[in-house]
Amino acid sequence: KKPKASRKKFKVPPESDSDRRDEIAATWSDDQLEEAFNRNELQVFLVKKPVMKILQLRTPGSLKGPMTPPPATTNKLDAVKAVLRLLKDAGITPGSFAAKDLFHLDLEAIQITLSELFEKLKVLVGEVETQTKVEAKLEAPLTQLPGSVSPNGSSQHSHYASATSMADSDTSEGVERMQLGPRMSRDATNQIAACIERDA
Repeated sequence: KKPKASRKKFKVPPESDSDRRDEIAATWSDDQLEEAFNRNELQVFLVKKPVMKILQLRTPGSLKGPMTPPPATTNKLDAVKAVLRLLKDAGITPGSFAAKDLFHLDLEAIQITLSELFEKLKVLVGEVETQTKVEAKLEAPLTQLPGSVSPNGSSQHSHYASATSMADSDTSEGVERMQLGPRMSRDATNQIAACIERDA
C-alpha cells in the first residue's frame, strides 16, 4: 500500500487590531454613535455629580420619555423634588439615601444638577412640548395696521388712507367746479346778449 500523502492545513492569519476597528466602525451608524455617546455622558453624570451620588441611582436598560421641562425652583425642597420627578419619569430608580445629605448641598448646586439632568435626558428621549411652545408655533404673524410704522422706521400708508385722499381730492375738485359755475354762467349770458345786439 502506498502511504497516503499528508494534507497540509492552512491556518487563517489572525485579524489585526486595525481590521477589527474597521469592522466595528462599519457596523455603527452616525445616530447609533451619537446615542452611545449621549448615554455614556449621562452615565458619567449619574455617577460623578454629588446629588446623583447621594441618590445611589440604578440605571435601567432603556430610558422612558419624553421629558417634561422642570419648573423653576426657589428652595432646596422644591429643587430636590424636581430632580426626583425627572428621574422617575426617565425610569431611573434611586436607592436608599439620607435626605439630610441632599439638603446639606447648596441650592445652586441642586438647581444646576436639575438643569443638566434634564438636558442630558432630553437628547436621549425627547422633550414634551409645553403649552407655551405650542401656542408660539400656532400663532400667526401679526399684520401691521394701516398707518403703522414698519420695522425699518418708514411709515406705511394703507389703502384706506389712499382712498380717503382720493375722496378728498374729488371733493376739492367738485368744490372748485361749483365755485367756477356762476362765473361761467355770467360769461355765457354776456355772449348771448352780444349776439342779440349784433342781430338787432
